[in-house]
Amino acid sequence: MTEPIQRRTWANSSLAAAFLWLVLAALPVPGTTLLGLPFGFYAVLAGIFGHFERRAVGDRVGARRARWGAGLGCLGFVVAFTLDIVVAGAIVAAVVAGVRALLGVHLR
Repeated sequence: MTEPIQRRTWANSSLAAAFLWLVLAALPVPGTTLLGLPFGFYAVLAGIFGHFERRAVGDRVGARRARWGAGLGCLGFVVAFTLDIVVAGAIVAAVVAGVRALLGVHLR
């Protein structure tokens, strides 16, 4: 017997927040990562809490949804970190190239 959806509030909201966080973390628009951070933290924390809550009452579907929410929330942090590293590397490379051009340094 499946439980009513109201009992899976933590699991379902964690999964929804994780999807929103993934979208905001991957968008190439400045500021969306900062806008999505609260959703990422919520997805991970509510997912962990929801997993243990649903597992305690024997709701396997709710526990699985909560696990997916926490996992996708963590994946969103990995995506955001990776994209930030790529952007930071591009900025550093542009600054180094600009400084070399200003100083007239040519390495061959």
